[in-house]
Amino acid sequence: MNLSLMSIEYLTNSLLDPKVITREVKVTKRDAYFDFIVYRNARRSRIPFELNSSIAYLCGVILGDGSISLIHRKKVNTVLPYTFLKIFNQSLPFLLQINRLFKENFGTEGKLYKKNYCNCYVLQVSNKIVWLYFVKLLGLPIGKKSNISIPRSLLNKNIFKYFVAGLMDTDGYFSENSFGIMLSGSNLIFLESIKKYCKCFYGINFRKTNINTLEVNGKLFQRAQITTSANSMNTFKGIIPLCHEKWDGPGEDRTHEFHRTQ
Repeated sequence: MNLSLMSIEYLTNSLLDPKVITREVKVTKRDAYFDFIVYRNARRSRIPFELNSSIAYLCGVILGDGSISLIHRKKVNTVLPYTFLKIFNQSLPFLLQINRLFKENFGTEGKLYKKNYCNCYVLQVSNKIVWLYFVKLLGLPIGKKSNISIPRSLLNKNIFKYFVAGLMDTDGYFSENSFGIMLSGSNLIFLESIKKYCKCFYGINFRKTNINTLEVNGKLFQRAQITTSANSMNTFKGIIPLCHEKWDGPGEDRTHEFHRTQ
């Protein structure tokens, strides 16, 4: 996806949903990005023309350990809702790196804090322009992550591996000489698509998808799981740029340093 040929008027009509953000926004087209200033709070941010490797990685992170929220305010005289992205992780250094990617690509940072009741950190990005970019332009889902799909703009051999890396760094695991990921059964088609494009783009093979039924507090939940085949493990490690520190261990060495925008 390249926004360089898009006019300011077209971008404004496509991105600035009046149900979410005030129309009092100044948009300026620069050499490599659109610059946004929201008059209401003088908050500044930008959207790059190119969907680069870092943004593809952020998409995977958000679909893995993140959530996208839209909450309507209780005050009757307040029309616009709260909108924010949250990313949860036990690693503070990892979230600091994620925050850096937001700063590098969108000119804005999130707020980091630790949950009081568990060993988990949260990065919250409340910038509406960034929220609208991921929701309106890339199509990431709001709320519960069921029946999710791969954004079409990421189906490109050069950047798809970064999307998979973000997903694996957050929701993936390593066990018995294979990398895997498990999601709710409603995301079976999504996992099958991951397998399809990993094979198509990089020659990475996966085992047959495993579907389990779990019982939690008397309720049944279906889970779908994909794992790399043994003969593709080294190919996966060599191509997919995993960055999370959780891979630092016996047989689980990190395959890449935390990448910068490419």
